[in-house]
Order: sequence, then C-alpha cells, then structure tokens
Amino acid sequence: PYSGQLFAATPQGVYAQVNGKLELFGQGSQYYDIRTIAFMGETIFAGTWGRGVLAYNAATGVWQDAGFGDLPVLAFAVVEDSQTLVIGTSGSGIYLGHGLALSAGTSTSTEEASTDVPDGFNLKAAYPNPFNPQTTIPFELSESVNVHLAVYDLLGREISVLVDGLLPAGQHRVTFEAGQVPSGTYLIRMSAGGQHNTMPVTLIK
Repeated sequence: PYSGQLFAATPQGVYAQVNGKLELFGQGSQYYDIRTIAFMGETIFAGTWGRGVLAYNAATGVWQDAGFGDLPVLAFAVVEDSQTLVIGTSGSGIYLGHGLALSAGTSTSTEEASTDVPDGFNLKAAYPNPFNPQTTIPFELSESVNVHLAVYDLLGREISVLVDGLLPAGQHRVTFEAGQVPSGTYLIRMSAGGQHNTMPVTLIK
C-alpha cells in the first residue's frame, strides 16, 4: 500500500513524502529517535534508539509500542512468510520478534511484551531522581488520548515540553534532558483525559 512513497527515519520521528515535501507520518513517532523502518503489509515497524520498536497501525494512524523494552535498535529486517522481525542492536545482540500481527503481543528471545492495558492515566516515578543531566519519566495511558507532559520550575514557568499530542494506550517513557537547566527542584506535570498528575524531580549538577 506504500508503493512509490518515500519514507525517512529521523531523530524527530517517521516522515513521508507528501506533495513533494516530507511531512510527519502518523501520530506518536515524533517523540522517538527513529533509526530504521521496515514494512509488512499495512504495518510499518520503526526501530528507535534506546526505546525499542514501534509499529504503525494503519487503521488508527497511530504509532504504538511493539515491545523490546529499551533496546538501542540500529537495523532490522522483516520476514513476511513467518511474520518475524530480526532486530540488530548496538551492544545488546540480535533479537527475534515472532507473530507480529498488530493485534497480538510481540515476543522476544528474552521477554514477553506486556499487553495489559493500564487502568488510568498515571505518571510514574522518574528515574534516576535526583539526576544529572537526564532522567526518564514513565507514564501509563488507559486509552488513546491527547497528552501534555511538561517540566515547570517552582514559580510555575514552563521549562520544557516533553509530550504534546495524541498517544496510544499503554506504557510510555520520555526523557528530560536538562543540560542547559540550572540545578534545583522541578515539577513534571502530565495532563491527559481531563486528569492532571504532578511529580517533583531534583537536578543536581
């Protein structure tokens, strides 16, 4: 279905050529550093740096987590006959994903990707905390929803926007890179589905 289209894997997501120019393809990939893409029918797989594999759901137009944890993916290939994904990583070996139908869970040689749907919109504990210069912020979504996740100082000023857009249900992670931010305590605030969650983090340089 994508014959003749030009796609690009970029640090700002997956782009496709539309009317002679590259535009963001689908929703959700812009929050990932994409290193490689592969096609299997209507499904597109995207390998990310340090955040596993995404899969594009053509029915919803949304990129969703296909598993493989925090793997730094460099390259992969799809074997359509057996619905197998062969994943090459940086320093973490080679992984195989089997049964890659989008409606099914994806398994690897070492772990089973969770197919559990969270029961709410939850902001999880950042790690590490205190941190320098970056921390990872996990969060859960019980349904596909627009999410605004940002960092504020103690005066309420917005320091950095980490997420601002539609994300699918499931487990997610974003990284706050504070290389240009002074030491101190900051507030991570997530707004999703009419709910708001706030969590303090401390930057120590």
